[in-house]
Amino acid sequence: MGIFAANVLTLGNMSWYPSCICICRLRRLCMLPCVWVSRFHSLVAAIMILLLFQATTCDALFAIKWPAANQQPTASSTLMGWRTVLANSVSAYGKPPGTGAGVLKRLVVGNAQNAAAQPSIRYCHSMVSLPDGSFVVSHGYFYDSTAKGGGAPAWLSDTWRYAPAGTTAASRQGGEGWARLHIGDTEDNLERNLPVGRYGHVAAVADNGATMLLHGGTDGGHRLRSAGINGFQPGYELDDLWTFDLVNRVWRAVPRGGDAWPTKRYLHTLVRASDDAFWMYGGLDVASDDALWRLVRDVEANGGWRWERASAAAVSDSGGPGQRYGHAAVSDGRGGMMLFGGRTGGVSMGSTVTNDLWHLDATKMQWHLLGPPPTGTGGGAIWPGKRIYAAASALVMPRVGGGDDGGGDDVALLVHGGSSEIPRVRCQNETWLWHPHGGSRAGRWMRLPSSPLPTYHHTIVTAWVSPGRTKARPGDDDVAPGGGIAAAFTFGGHACVGHVEQHGYYYYNSVERLDIGPLHNDAHVKEHDDAGL
Repeated sequence: MGIFAANVLTLGNMSWYPSCICICRLRRLCMLPCVWVSRFHSLVAAIMILLLFQATTCDALFAIKWPAANQQPTASSTLMGWRTVLANSVSAYGKPPGTGAGVLKRLVVGNAQNAAAQPSIRYCHSMVSLPDGSFVVSHGYFYDSTAKGGGAPAWLSDTWRYAPAGTTAASRQGGEGWARLHIGDTEDNLERNLPVGRYGHVAAVADNGATMLLHGGTDGGHRLRSAGINGFQPGYELDDLWTFDLVNRVWRAVPRGGDAWPTKRYLHTLVRASDDAFWMYGGLDVASDDALWRLVRDVEANGGWRWERASAAAVSDSGGPGQRYGHAAVSDGRGGMMLFGGRTGGVSMGSTVTNDLWHLDATKMQWHLLGPPPTGTGGGAIWPGKRIYAAASALVMPRVGGGDDGGGDDVALLVHGGSSEIPRVRCQNETWLWHPHGGSRAGRWMRLPSSPLPTYHHTIVTAWVSPGRTKARPGDDDVAPGGGIAAAFTFGGHACVGHVEQHGYYYYNSVERLDIGPLHNDAHVKEHDDAGL
């Protein structure tokens, strides 16, 4: 009988930033600070500003500072209902079907900014998986309270690779752990030939794991620091396309060329259709007729890549996914993609966070709406709640009952975390798996164990780990022979304490691992009565 083993592995530190208060400047996304209060008056100011701004449309952001590297978090870290979530100890957080309690354990304790050993805290970064089971993290953002002048936004452009235990990458590297691939940009030299620090960008892997693509995002105007501008400035979205040689560790810009090039965008998605083609969708305030693009390998093109505007008919009355951002999308293993959630429309008050699931059939270029089921239809179907800024990954599945004869891989959609509301953030910690193929489990959501931390703006990848080789992405040549297990890995993000509207925010740079046992037993499809799902 198959089981789920929920082992959560946490590396690095959590970091509350900083001992102060900020009021959101960017109303539409409620992400970044604009007003900072002295640390000596933070508690009093926190109470006053909470009362003053509680009813406003823009959340106040409260945070406490993480203890020094040689200190352990204690109950004294609690402030206004916040609590230390990750202590340096083993603690049970849940009991998935058929197993003992999952274990949350910090393995590395040190300064969260220890850039020589591991990536810094960050969110809205990119993470891609490689055929050897490793994954690559690049760029992102956090607010650095230790910067000169009382704090400043930190726009990151460094690149790291993590080799999980039980993968080919770990065997080659001599063990699991982080390795820095590129130091990134510096404040002293912003004109180097590499993508500037940014968040909300997208990335994907080509050339059988030898090349990483990176597109778009926003740098918040941080290149204007020399003009005295410090902090997030709207209107600095990017449309650049870069390749990163993962072997020689070199960035190269893809020159503009051809008749088509996507408009500037961020908070969009980039999905692998094949090793030589990718689907891009959406972005904040990107019109629906500009949402879908295809990036293809073209040896005749300058830089080796060419953009094509694409369109697909909708096989439903709802007209396709339309304009949206903050959604999740993965490959379907057959040249198309699956797309879940996000916020439809732009940033207007009429836009909606959704939980609809779409499939792009690449052979017919048609959008199919897969759910959720209409309310009141019954049938006992379970479905995730509304979600934006969730992490998602494709999980290559073993064929069940002969599988589907449509060709390609059997690929499931793995979704974790996200927020059910925006701009008031209500973080989630659930893990869901959607089976588009695979016999009796086709077209069903499976509820996997929830993680200890409600999180959003983080990333997730999957790999098959030992015993056996790895198959991390659709189309990879390696397979997972008998005994191998699927594992999901999350990194970074914004973490929230509890499922409440008023809460503290903090960033972190942990790696969490969820081991997913054999997925052949439909008995593990879990009914539940969680509110709002």
